Amino acid sequence: MLPDSSGALHARLAQALDRLEASSALVVQTAITDFYAIHPDLHRMHGYEGVRRWREDAQRHLQALVTALRTQTPVLFGGYARIYIAELNGRGQDLVAFAHLLEIMGQAIRSTLGDETWSMVRVPLDAALREIPLQDGDRTVLLQADDRLMPTYLSAVLAGNRIAAQDAVFDALDRGATVRQVYLDVFQPALYTVGQMWETGQLSVAQEHLATAITQAILSGIYARVPLATSGLRRAIVACLAGNYHEIGPRMLADFLQMAGYDTRFLGANTPTDSLLAMIDEVKPDVVGLASTTQEQVDQVKDAIERIRGDFTAYRPTIMVGGLAFNLVDGLWQRVGGDVWGQDAGQAIDHLTGSADW
Repeated sequence: MLPDSSGALHARLAQALDRLEASSALVVQTAITDFYAIHPDLHRMHGYEGVRRWREDAQRHLQALVTALRTQTPVLFGGYARIYIAELNGRGQDLVAFAHLLEIMGQAIRSTLGDETWSMVRVPLDAALREIPLQDGDRTVLLQADDRLMPTYLSAVLAGNRIAAQDAVFDALDRGATVRQVYLDVFQPALYTVGQMWETGQLSVAQEHLATAITQAILSGIYARVPLATSGLRRAIVACLAGNYHEIGPRMLADFLQMAGYDTRFLGANTPTDSLLAMIDEVKPDVVGLASTTQEQVDQVKDAIERIRGDFTAYRPTIMVGGLAFNLVDGLWQRVGGDVWGQDAGQAIDHLTGSADW
């Protein structure tokens, strides 16, 4: 059963369920589109009749998930998965596709309805995913020594297996790994590899998006699992400006700022500069973090910094800049008007605080 701690929890759950049911058609359509982008072979094999069947099944899965949430019985969705697996085995169908569809539906819910709804959906969803036999080895093989964690994690996200990736990361944290180590030594190099594989044609756009979505989902799980306490005396804002959808690096920076004692607001991807300025005016942060991956985004950061300096003459926040574009050109962070930069988010916070002990 889900914890019955307060009426507020029940109210949030009810609101999440209402939003989920209202968005069910969009969630199913998004999931089916992404599913077939990863499994184009299924369309070639079964045509539009197959699409109809998978869509109907996705609707069944979503309704069963809602029922498990509404009855506060996450294991109910695991039982539903066992029954469906028996159906698939009877038809001689691949269980990997079923696992991918459930995961893609979960990520569609997270991207459509946000992390709070995702945190509620994840529990029954994980119960169902754990009922599906792994196709890429036993789970005990996936939980290896820390120096194998990055390749283990990369293998899992490339397979679309969030459960294996999540288990490996949470196991490492339980055995003493720090959030900084997981973010910088696992997520960052794994996603760089995913990006390189996409650029060289080894991964489709859909596969790259799923690997990224899985990492975002696990980041949310870490945030809920590891207390990121703050004194509340210092404030920070982190944003990706308009046109920048690469939000995992800035999300890591926001978490690190929180760990370093800043009450941090993460505005996410594609934030208009006017919205950023309005938030700065409201919050009066001590630190503003801006990221860029491409040269176009560098120009956006430069323009935003000029506007911040022009609009807030009596109030001067420290501006941190980062991202791949700044790592490729020596001194670029200074030329755009930044105050603090680091090769990664951890180094940037070290420079900001003057210490690696945060």
